[in-house]
Amino acid sequence: TAVGPEERLSHLDSRLVKRLIDRNWAVPGPMGLGFAVSEDGRLISNDDNDSELRLYALGVPTRGTFWEVSSVPAIRSRATKMAQTLAALHSTRSYIH
Repeated sequence: TAVGPEERLSHLDSRLVKRLIDRNWAVPGPMGLGFAVSEDGRLISNDDNDSELRLYALGVPTRGTFWEVSSVPAIRSRATKMAQTLAALHSTRSYIH
């Protein structure tokens, strides 16, 4: 039987996940499933000074927040919100060339 991917961050053997948590750039989601994320998929951190840090998650890593994350309609809806957020950030950001 297939059981799918491990969704509890505490059970993952991932240097990336461990560093995100250790540096307070991300926190586990509700019930310890995936990462805690905002409505647009931005990782929620423990750091009060995270205004420049913009990390996003989509799909299974957001299960604790959104629960239904693997169906095509759910992924499409979340991806749309994330794309709108990123496009808005890009359009308001000034770049030095």
